[in-house]
Amino acid sequence: TTLDVKSGNNYAISIKGNWIDNNGGSGFEERAGTVTFTSTSAQSITNSTGETFCKLTINKASNDVTLNNGIFLLGSAGSGQLTLTSGDIILGSNNIELMTGCALSGGSATSYIQITGTGMVRRYYDPSDVNVNRLFPVGDGTNYTPDTIRFNTGTTIALGAYMDVRVVNSIEPNLAGATHYINRYWQCDPSDPGDFDLTSSSYYISCVYATADIVGTEANMLLQKYNGTWPSSTAVDA
Repeated sequence: TTLDVKSGNNYAISIKGNWIDNNGGSGFEERAGTVTFTSTSAQSITNSTGETFCKLTINKASNDVTLNNGIFLLGSAGSGQLTLTSGDIILGSNNIELMTGCALSGGSATSYIQITGTGMVRRYYDPSDVNVNRLFPVGDGTNYTPDTIRFNTGTTIALGAYMDVRVVNSIEPNLAGATHYINRYWQCDPSDPGDFDLTSSSYYISCVYATADIVGTEANMLLQKYNGTWPSSTAVDA
């Protein structure tokens, strides 16, 4: 049996309970409809092969939505959109993937993507995404600490390229022994150039941390990228 929102009508679905799709990849025909999670109770999404939505909205007066498996949001071909209004999406060990052209609305302290395990937010890019700010509305179980990335002119972006982002609420492992640091780091992994090239010599990145993350003196800290080594020849605290 397949739940089909019907081509031409694209009916909206409001979910008060858990979303359980036991029919694998054929249990739900998303079309261009919107699925909204609205219950005041905790909810979850289950599909062992990963569920695909066109438009997904989280609008809960209380509690969150937990992923028991990965989910996918369609891109521009289906006018895909993720809307974060109220309530979080908790990834655990699962990923959420926004396909090329998928719109993102919202992202705030009241509604974001919780990184509580190994799960990541994956956003796909195409060549037109140069000089476009892309928000990754991530945080942990307590704080909203988003990451924004922009690839500047000169970036090579192949169709199908992507960026994986997660945030970890602890000191970056390679800063062990530092005196001044942010007790949080952002892991940003681009797709393999051998498969889907995402190569940039110039990019902008903004990471928001919580006041409680500051250890030592904030004025003694700087943002740096660790890629096997630190880019500075001098001692680095943060």
